[in-house]
Amino acid sequence: MSEPKEPMLEAEHEEMFELFSRTVNIRRPNVDGFAYRPILGNNLDRVAIGRKLAKVYRIAVADFVANEGDSVFARNQAASRVLKYFEKVYRIAPGTARQLMRIAERFGNDDKVLQTFSWSELVLLLSHDDAVVREAMGHKGTYPKITGADFSKLIKCLRSNAIDSDAQSQEEPA
Repeated sequence: MSEPKEPMLEAEHEEMFELFSRTVNIRRPNVDGFAYRPILGNNLDRVAIGRKLAKVYRIAVADFVANEGDSVFARNQAASRVLKYFEKVYRIAPGTARQLMRIAERFGNDDKVLQTFSWSELVLLLSHDDAVVREAMGHKGTYPKITGADFSKLIKCLRSNAIDSDAQSQEEPA
């Protein structure tokens, strides 16, 4: 993929570079140009980047599928190309780009969650339902300096409690 040609993609491209100028530290030049080291200090900036990446991703995949036909192979190929484009242009690894997009999609509209949890905690919460997230917020409010290992144990405990209560409610006759 080369530079975006559609006006919408071009605007997204410019907004991404403006966001990056605030959130990414440019290190020493290397053979290919500049190596980027994301500092992405706050969750709101990361979510903004995730939203932009997701928008470009959706547009590019839809365009590719429209030209190549709608199949699993075409969608996978389009996704791979878009993620390689993000890596080449924005210096964001494919796994990081996916993580930014997933967190923006899941938690992007909830400022309280974004302000309560660290990025690594949000990554842990991605695969859990809203009940677990609400419980974790309560515990995080009580113990704001909880370590990563303890937070991981807390999430496992909350998840098992949620599963146990679901199983118990299904066993009880109505």
